[in-house]
Amino acid sequence: MLGIMLRGLLLLLLLQPGGAESIRQLLQSGELAAAERRLEEALRQNGDDWRLLVLAAELRLRQQRPGEAETALERALDLAPGEIEPYVQLSRLRRAQARPAAARDLLDQGRSRLGEHPALLYELAVLAAEQSQFLQSLALLSRIPSTGAPDGYWEALGRVQAALENYAEAERAYQRLLERRPQSIGVMRALSGFALKQEEHERAWEYMSQARRIAPNSPEVLYDFSRVSLTFGLAAEAVNCARLLLFMEPGNRDYQILLARSLMAGSAHDEARKWLESRLAERPDDGEMHLLAGISMTELGDFSEAEQHLRRARELLPGDPEPIYFLGLVAYNRTQDEEAERHFQAVLEQQPEHGGVWLTLGKLRFRQGRLVEAQSCLEEAARLLPANPDPQFQLSRLYRQAGDTARAQESIQRYQQLKQQDVAAAERAASLPYTAPDRP
Repeated sequence: MLGIMLRGLLLLLLLQPGGAESIRQLLQSGELAAAERRLEEALRQNGDDWRLLVLAAELRLRQQRPGEAETALERALDLAPGEIEPYVQLSRLRRAQARPAAARDLLDQGRSRLGEHPALLYELAVLAAEQSQFLQSLALLSRIPSTGAPDGYWEALGRVQAALENYAEAERAYQRLLERRPQSIGVMRALSGFALKQEEHERAWEYMSQARRIAPNSPEVLYDFSRVSLTFGLAAEAVNCARLLLFMEPGNRDYQILLARSLMAGSAHDEARKWLESRLAERPDDGEMHLLAGISMTELGDFSEAEQHLRRARELLPGDPEPIYFLGLVAYNRTQDEEAERHFQAVLEQQPEHGGVWLTLGKLRFRQGRLVEAQSCLEEAARLLPANPDPQFQLSRLYRQAGDTARAQESIQRYQQLKQQDVAAAERAASLPYTAPDRP
């Protein structure tokens, strides 16, 4: 009698919410053997409790036994067709088994029995997103009340909005997610990316600065912080981060490239050239490094060395138009007009809206006195490079020479406005409080 009473008491404890939770905690802590013993005892006493069967399925999945997990979940669903959790867990298992149609059928079955439950709508939305049906996924997510939404709702909504290129909406969703995960570096990095897509460089920098306060030595954070700093005109910050990353991992090629680009962004072309030459001694077949070395040497006016690196980059990067473009710049600077034109036309065949090519072609033809063709090129450059003041300056010179005073004045005013915007942006970037840890 006493033994029966003790077994009944054990079963009662296991079947109480706290008892099931203790088994779940054992599973989450990885104590699978202890969880299995507790579950086996409980299931011997009551094998028809659907909650225990769901926990048994979780255990079998952790043990890499998906067939037994599916059997347990199907039994749980038979026992409790009016409960949400068996539908959710079994549909997730079928998704993991690459059986999306079976998962959808199960969730639709759940909706027919339980109505528009948020958990079912969420699972259907995730399933649709996994199959790149983003509009359908968004429609399902929009039917879920934001208050009391399932875990993962804001992340799923943000990902779907980003897939649809609705970056402002994606950012808003991830801001809500950040409220729930205030220490999440991944959320902050995603928010920074969404801000960059909207060309909100200051906001992107602020997100990454916040991430760096939390994880000052995270390579992923340092790398993203450096790249965002470059977009915001903070080349010195980018250089500092790149050096710290290389201190952590000297042989990392991505970090080596990052330092070179950061130095070049700060106009430290001689230092960038020396750095790249030292790296190319170790990586003689790295096309991107040859390209960057060629660009730096072009900026320094060392056209012979630049040409060698750019020709090598063209061989190593056959599908990239940038080596050809910079070879055209080298020829332009040497007044080798025919060769420059040949390179530029080759770039336009691959990339018809390359703003830099149209700008330099316009300058080349203006230099040759071909004013009508120069005007066409420079106007195209101004369209493709709306924030760049140089096309407007070149147009003002051309219009003045052509005797069109009104248009010359209009272009010079636009040039001055763009230059003032550049100065204002640089001043704003310089005035930002540096919120990350002390510079290395």
